[in-house]
Amino acid sequence: MTLTRTFLALALATLAGTAGAVPATPEGGARLLALFQTYLGSQPGVVKVVPAGDLYRLSIDAAPFSAMIPAGAGSVTVSPIQMELVDQGDGTWLVTQDQRFELAMTIPGALLVSLAVDRVSGTGVFDESLASFVSSSADYTGIAFQETVTEPGGPTMDVAYSVDAAHAEAMASAGTAGGVDGQVTATMSGISESIRIPASPDQPMAMDLTITARTASSQIDYTGAVTLGLYDLIAFAVSHASPEAITADQAALKPLLRAALPLIEELSATSRVEDVTMLTPVGTIGFASAEVSVGMRGIVADGHIGEAIAVHGLTLPDGLVPAWAVPLVPKDVALDFDVAGYDLASPAAMLIEALNLAAPEPIPPGMENELLAALLPDGVVEVAIRGGRVTNDLYDVTATGSMTAGPVAMPQGQALITATGLDAALAVLRTAPPDLAEVALGLGAAKGMAKVQADGTLTWRISLTPDGSVLVNGVDPSTVFGQN
Repeated sequence: MTLTRTFLALALATLAGTAGAVPATPEGGARLLALFQTYLGSQPGVVKVVPAGDLYRLSIDAAPFSAMIPAGAGSVTVSPIQMELVDQGDGTWLVTQDQRFELAMTIPGALLVSLAVDRVSGTGVFDESLASFVSSSADYTGIAFQETVTEPGGPTMDVAYSVDAAHAEAMASAGTAGGVDGQVTATMSGISESIRIPASPDQPMAMDLTITARTASSQIDYTGAVTLGLYDLIAFAVSHASPEAITADQAALKPLLRAALPLIEELSATSRVEDVTMLTPVGTIGFASAEVSVGMRGIVADGHIGEAIAVHGLTLPDGLVPAWAVPLVPKDVALDFDVAGYDLASPAAMLIEALNLAAPEPIPPGMENELLAALLPDGVVEVAIRGGRVTNDLYDVTATGSMTAGPVAMPQGQALITATGLDAALAVLRTAPPDLAEVALGLGAAKGMAKVQADGTLTWRISLTPDGSVLVNGVDPSTVFGQN
């Protein structure tokens, strides 16, 4: 539903100094219509702007586009997007929306999709100078999504997704280093998803999966978003409606591509879901909460991407794990890692410079090595495990470390693994069936290579050396276990 905000931002991005002052006027409406058509095309009936007192009523209707779909190829129906715009006279616009929204798409024999939102309501303030909403708040109730996918010669999969209520807020301001800085937060409640796959020759057993969650929340923070540059690219695409037109004017495209970089300087996103239950053919799987966070930079010279995942309070259905192994099932699992040391800006600039859409191969052959050298100025990337952990009532295992690796360089680095409760885990493993005896033997051997700290914690410092060797606490494991 944020697409409705995006459509409006596309047009208002170039609105400064062009619209009529309050009250709304026919002339101002005509200017607004022309600006929206810059980004949505001039197909009659798609965009309508009607002056009404102190505001403009905006409608964006996809029906004229849907009518152009060839007979038998499918169909798309979308509720017209309806908003009211008020020129506040200071370079900002007050935007309001309150409507039901529906979308349906059909591709015969392949896909059926429907989306309905009982109510979409919200307000926002758009700032012309930033080409962005500086504040907005929106509520969504009764969200229902359904999808039926049919694979040629294969089974049909039905997916249904529903959310009782959702709320989103956003804010933005001029970036400290250019572009736009901002934040988006969202919450959802009453979340349910079901997946149904019938039995087939390749899958004799039907697959039914139902996932529910009490709440979910997320937050996105970003800096240096190049809003105007992106809108200029969209306007170019709309005004050059065919590949031939784009090719003929590619000299004008390249400066626009450069101006849109780095797209965004930096972005971080976190999300959390609580009280999750998954009904599966083998029983109920659940966890109390889960968090995912991602941090990344845009197309910049000092590239970086990282991700952290954590699951808490994991529970498995009775009988899924053999009774003897139940004490070994982890309750909490976490992994936090990142990758750095690469350069996206240099190869992007090289690709734009070399791009020739009129040539049989738009990117000249033979650039691969040059691009790789630009992507990895030091020949390697740096991979770090900032934190990994697996724990339950018996044991607690953690891991940290870092390494460098590249297409031709030998991986090098170090990692530190710590563990408590290993003796208790070994005692459980010794009750396993005989065919798993080697697992207990292997874990016992690993314990023998550990260093014991004053508090009883076991530690393993693992090193990857320049010659390709692996050392554990300074010792080559192959010499311990008699391997060559």
